[in-house]
Amino acid sequence: MRGARSVLIVVGVALTVGLTACTAPRTTIVHDTTTVTDSPTASAVPTETSGPTTSPVPSGSATAVADGGTGWRGDTRTAGCSDDAGALPSGARSVRIGDVDGDGQPDTLVIDDRRTEVGVLTHSGHLAMSRTLWGPGPGAHSVAASYLSDGITALLSDDNRTVFLGYFVDCRIVQPKGVDGQVYRFALSGWGEYGAVSNAGVRCTAPPDSGGQHTLFGVDLVKDRALFRIRTTVVSTADRGVTAVNGRVSTTPGAYGADDSTTKRAKTVDCAPRVTAPSE
Repeated sequence: MRGARSVLIVVGVALTVGLTACTAPRTTIVHDTTTVTDSPTASAVPTETSGPTTSPVPSGSATAVADGGTGWRGDTRTAGCSDDAGALPSGARSVRIGDVDGDGQPDTLVIDDRRTEVGVLTHSGHLAMSRTLWGPGPGAHSVAASYLSDGITALLSDDNRTVFLGYFVDCRIVQPKGVDGQVYRFALSGWGEYGAVSNAGVRCTAPPDSGGQHTLFGVDLVKDRALFRIRTTVVSTADRGVTAVNGRVSTTPGAYGADDSTTKRAKTVDCAPRVTAPSE
């Protein structure tokens, strides 16, 4: 475990990526008719945006689908994934999210902690899952989704020490690499693997005129005497999700105390909707 530093870094970890063909029993998902509304506008210092999580999973069955409360519009270049008659893996948890594949229908974010996989089940029945490398973090594993301004959905797999970045793009899960050729990840609040330089947290914000599309940021705390300033670095995509690139860096003009809610929020993964695996 390393101490927190106020820089952003791209670091690598070996991940196995691919579409999952699970052999465990499956339970077919039935979409409800809940109306999906626009997400709240994010301010410079965002308010609480945590998405709903699902209830405990009965043994041998999938969870009911909750509503993530977003108004995303999917990538029109995809215009809907194929109907593969996919279903939630038995015991997986899920949350309803906005349209990520451009067919105008809400889709579903999925976490399968037993197989260490996260992914998306589209309204058409296309299931795309990817294995992630969670470590023994201090809390339950989770995954958050954020529809980005360049038409790609970010999947943020969080073990409370490291956040592994993935993208849902062209009906598949892609693990983007940084400029050093290694898979992109965030090491949170002094945690992470040996040699990793830490971020305090991760943030997803939607400007008022963005139509529900978000920008992804790495967040650092910059010490200013006895206070902290919040520094954010835009993380953008290139090559249809193959690459993640660090961009514009901004620092708040104001400074905050260690116990201020703004400072505490900077140490979190402030993105939603989110679904959390059961605690062991």
